[in-house]
Amino acid sequence: MFSFLAPICVTATICLTVYKLFELFVRRKERNMFVEKLSEIPVENLSGFSGRMPFTRVPELERPWSFVALRTGMLLFGIGVGLLVGYFIADINIYTNEDVLLQARHRTYINMVKESLPVIYGSSVLFFGGLSLVGSFLIEQQVLRQRDKAESQKKNDTIGGEI
Repeated sequence: MFSFLAPICVTATICLTVYKLFELFVRRKERNMFVEKLSEIPVENLSGFSGRMPFTRVPELERPWSFVALRTGMLLFGIGVGLLVGYFIADINIYTNEDVLLQARHRTYINMVKESLPVIYGSSVLFFGGLSLVGSFLIEQQVLRQRDKAESQKKNDTIGGEI
């Protein structure tokens, strides 16, 4: 039924594998360059370095909030809604047009609808999945704006309190 997805999945898998291989080799070069740079630092500057990396939080190096759970949840929600809408479209086209089928001399209409079922399901899943990801993006932007506004308000309050 979803045989049209096989070439897409194979192509995506091959592209992801090639990308990860390139990323692996590039990161290896970056790590080697980092080790070389560390070896060039004089020992006097490393007097307080114990050989272990501290596990303290550095705000400048932290990644922004990750919305992976929101994106995944919204994508799965969109896929579910897309499957449901695709089922309703197929159900309406196949089972509610019995009078059309009774009047038709050939049963080509039902065959035409059955042949288009993968397209109906696939397009509705992709449409609602993409729509849910757009919604996820809008939610992320709203949360980030609120966070930035709260941080700027916090900075303004601390600056105003010092004066």
